[in-house]
Amino acid sequence: MKSDALQSNRAKRLGTRQFAQRFPDADRTHFRHVRGLTIGSIGIGTYRGSTSSGFDRRARAAIISAVANGCNLIDTARNYRGGRSEVVVGNAVRALSAAGIAGRDELIVCSKAGYVSEQGARVQQFAASTVDTNVLSPAFLASEMALSLERTGLDAIDIYLLHNSELHLPKLGPRKFYRTLTDCFEILERYVSDKKLGTYGLACWSAFDHNSRALIDISQVMRAARLAGGNGPDNLGAIQTPLNWLYRNPVIAPTSMSLLKVCRENDLILIGSSPLLGGRFARLPSELGNAIPEKLSDAQRSIQFARSLPGASVTLVGMNRPDHIEENLRLRQIPALRKSLVQRLCLLLDTI
Repeated sequence: MKSDALQSNRAKRLGTRQFAQRFPDADRTHFRHVRGLTIGSIGIGTYRGSTSSGFDRRARAAIISAVANGCNLIDTARNYRGGRSEVVVGNAVRALSAAGIAGRDELIVCSKAGYVSEQGARVQQFAASTVDTNVLSPAFLASEMALSLERTGLDAIDIYLLHNSELHLPKLGPRKFYRTLTDCFEILERYVSDKKLGTYGLACWSAFDHNSRALIDISQVMRAARLAGGNGPDNLGAIQTPLNWLYRNPVIAPTSMSLLKVCRENDLILIGSSPLLGGRFARLPSELGNAIPEKLSDAQRSIQFARSLPGASVTLVGMNRPDHIEENLRLRQIPALRKSLVQRLCLLLDTI
């Protein structure tokens, strides 16, 4: 009995392919194939919202609606909404399976650890490894991963990310920083071996912004993963970073290589966050709006641009209103922008 259950305890190749087949109206550019998974180009984020039980119900309904409209990646984190978002995600995944909307093996659940959501003794315990309430510590990560499994109630999480670890680079210096990443990756490799995790990586905010003081060298990150993997192949598989009109060309130190290109070449799931940049790009100057074909709202145009950046696997959108969910997921029926148009838009952005 238990062995049968384990077969569908996380996202699988056949399951995610089956999910895509549920949407014959989707344009062929909506579903992307990365690391053996079929991923819808728009994912749902669960960051914003109050910590009330009423908002829990609203967020759960939003996840169910998003999946029913062609979204199969759900993003959360240990600290989102004081830890309540992970609970809601787990409840929604079970409800989706019970309703026959999507099975567990069709859905990609992504969570992350780095920020202390509880106060008191737990803060003091990791004070030496803390920068701006962000912790980078193998012991902390092990306990957070265990808590994520407990809070979601899932047997396994598909993608687990170190949350804004770049904050520690100036304090630790490169040598100690990448050594600490290796130690953290060893913890995550163990969870992969125990079938409780699919793949892991980094969720960054400023690590690939050329103006940042804490640029991460992805080659060193990959080296840390190889060391953590030991004799076998490592399971580093995902990067999350802002992708939008402003952050459209993430770069990798020290070479200034394009992160988009590196992720394509290394089969890494690139998860774009903040396509609307907190609502800033829900209204656009006319020269940008008019440059994108189709009758779209400015918010849709911003999501369309972000999901069309070459190399992006999925673009996260925070959604909890039914009308926004339906509006944003209608993009599944529309082709992503051609590479030549994306390039022209980027050149236009350099002039305004």
